[in-house]
Amino acid sequence: MKYNKVEAINALFSFKLRDSDLVFLFLGYSGILLRSKDVTILIDPGKGLTHTEVSAIKHLDLLLFTHNHWDHFKKDHALEIFKQTRPHIVADVVSSEELKAYIPPRNANKSRPCLKVCNTPNR
Repeated sequence: MKYNKVEAINALFSFKLRDSDLVFLFLGYSGILLRSKDVTILIDPGKGLTHTEVSAIKHLDLLLFTHNHWDHFKKDHALEIFKQTRPHIVADVVSSEELKAYIPPRNANKSRPCLKVCNTPNR
């Protein structure tokens, strides 16, 4: 079944969420848009969103790239998302290198492998 991503993104932002709620939207390939009451995260969008779909994202706190494969990361697309939403970016080493000339340091982090849970608030 085909769906309209703009309508789906708008629906994701229309939900009145409680503290424990989490909604997500699968964007195709590996892309996932997650939203809780306080945080919105986009993971590995690759080139899975059109300009119109990116414009539908009302707020984005974190843009996460797990690795530099075509279906997870495209520099031009990442820069369009950043320009539209100004999120903090966490990316693998290779993707970070591709973005560092375009993203202010305050908005970018290079990820490092972590074999344990690094931070678990309230646990």
